[in-house]
Amino acid sequence: MNDIRRNIGANYLSQAYVAAVSLLTLPAYTHLMGAEAYGLVGFYAMLQAWFQLLDAGLSAALAREASRYNSGTISPAVLIRLKQLLELVFGLLAFAGATGLALASEQMATGWLHVENLTIEQAALCVALMGPTVALRWLSSLQRSLIVGFEQQVWVGGLAALIATARFVLCIPIIYFFSGDPIAFFSYQIIVSMMEFIILKIKAKSLVPSNKNRKSADISELKPALYFVSQVAFTSIIWIILTQVDKLILSYSLTLSSFGYFTVAVQIASGITLLNTPISTAVLPLMTRQYAEGKLRDLSNSYRRFSQLVSVAILPATMVLIFFSFNILFAWTGNIEKSIEFSPILLLYGVGNSLMSLSSFIYYVQYAHGNARMHMIGNAIFLFVYLPLLYFSVLHYGALGAAAAWCAANVALLLIWVPFVHGRFLDFSFLAWLGRDILIVGAAASLPFFLLLPFDYAQLPRFGGLVLATVFGCLSMMAAILASSELRPALKNYLLSHLSRRDL
Repeated sequence: MNDIRRNIGANYLSQAYVAAVSLLTLPAYTHLMGAEAYGLVGFYAMLQAWFQLLDAGLSAALAREASRYNSGTISPAVLIRLKQLLELVFGLLAFAGATGLALASEQMATGWLHVENLTIEQAALCVALMGPTVALRWLSSLQRSLIVGFEQQVWVGGLAALIATARFVLCIPIIYFFSGDPIAFFSYQIIVSMMEFIILKIKAKSLVPSNKNRKSADISELKPALYFVSQVAFTSIIWIILTQVDKLILSYSLTLSSFGYFTVAVQIASGITLLNTPISTAVLPLMTRQYAEGKLRDLSNSYRRFSQLVSVAILPATMVLIFFSFNILFAWTGNIEKSIEFSPILLLYGVGNSLMSLSSFIYYVQYAHGNARMHMIGNAIFLFVYLPLLYFSVLHYGALGAAAAWCAANVALLLIWVPFVHGRFLDFSFLAWLGRDILIVGAAASLPFFLLLPFDYAQLPRFGGLVLATVFGCLSMMAAILASSELRPALKNYLLSHLSRRDL
């Protein structure tokens, strides 16, 4: 348990730092580059996500096999053979993807992006430069997954903080020196991505046992892993489509400047997902090991314990976005009109991301079992329902419709599909889990915000609203901790221990 606490703590520290520098540098980027050039950054983020289609769950499978090797379930030869196979596949696909993006860059700049102030040549070169950056970051994800499978989250978190500093903070003087030229931004990102890949490659190599004097694994020994890959591949492809198709449509229908503001709103809302990531990163290897060792009761307890921990982490932040979406956007952009226009989008994406994070725990159990069949079916149903809803919503309501569709689809996912799957893998009811571990925490987290109802806090100065949002976020977090059956005893023990030391 100490290891999992250390891993979660390290994950949160690194994720908090990465989230802080990425969000706090947003005003500098939008000011130095302008909304239109920042729209290219949003387009780059979307391309990076779409590039994950090529992953097709392969990196997740490698992480799972590393966890199984760590628990003694598989031989070193199997892990080595799978790693070699996946590195070959990733390398070929990365080269093809980067080359294809470079060849299509001019067509994208003229036929897809709605450029107003930038030249077509600038936009095309930026798109071409995105290719190597996206490919290198994708290659890094495979090495990172292997390291995470070995439960080396402390090391991964430290590197993430270092790379985030290089990627977001050190980039600002370069943009300033080149007068906000987006070409300078994307050229610099190639250098940072190359550095990240080299470091991860060296670390991953140090963890995997040497192949010298070892008999190579037969392909038949890889069948369980490859079967899991085939299931995760399908769900991963669908999930990328689900989470990125709205950005793809809006990158075409909006001007690049408006897409820049949309990107700011979506990026802030993604902070909810970032709060969930440190826990999921630590829990996946733990639950996989618990299932491999036959500790099913421990697995069920982990599901409840850590889903409650996620609730404490994300529900106060969600309440902040519900009540302070305008104030947060205004603080980041300084543009009142755009903050009014895009604050409902921030709110809806924030709520949708929160619901998605809570729903994701049912996948973690299937991941641990090595059986993602139900997850595959659920994602397929989600896709067939969500795409028509998204098309209708965007057609009639634009970016706001896309945000509403995302929120509504995740409400349906949590309340309809998760209960259906829940009983097949866990020995306690969905309603018991929802009530004890989610709703009680959520109700407590919402209480401080009712004090705001009589006041028109939207009229506060630019950074005054952000300060008030921070204060109420902290109050909400404390209320959520006190309502949590997992964290309340831990807080009580900590305080008693601290007071007893003072008395001595």
